[in-house]
Amino acid sequence: DQGILEKLSRTVASLEQCDTSRLWLVLPSFLHNFCHDNPGCLASPSVTEISSVLAQHFSSLTAAQPDLDTVAENYISFLSGLQSQEDKARLYQRSEVVLSVINLLEILVTEETVQTVLEFLQEILESEEVSVAFTEQGLFKSLLSVSSKAEEETLRNAKEADKALKVTKADLARVQ
Repeated sequence: DQGILEKLSRTVASLEQCDTSRLWLVLPSFLHNFCHDNPGCLASPSVTEISSVLAQHFSSLTAAQPDLDTVAENYISFLSGLQSQEDKARLYQRSEVVLSVINLLEILVTEETVQTVLEFLQEILESEEVSVAFTEQGLFKSLLSVSSKAEEETLRNAKEADKALKVTKADLARVQ
């Protein structure tokens, strides 16, 4: 196992961050399964290196990323799956991991995927050290941005509903 992980670590480290390869879709799932089967996985330098490269990739994603929701959900599922690992807090505090989660929070638009990220944050921010790391990297600003986007969407939907209602009332008035 260790030899394969070392090769994978070197391969992943040599990839371009902007690469849209399917690897970024399957790698979080692979690590999730590997760490589930190996309780001490975060003690492995290869796993930490791959996790770091993954985090750097997710920090640089844009909303134009193909399959953004699926890729983001796989990554957050990997991170969330580490809850039973001893060294999880140390990984969650790493700046590249913090920035990757914050970036996803800022670029995701699908309500379900944003909710997945928020639920993950709720799980991990119980740790004071992790909370401090996220706060120092601007989590509060990102949460305000997400809240504003949701409020704007609600207002837009309300205006559309109001417009549709007015059209319906006008149609009814003409019929009578």
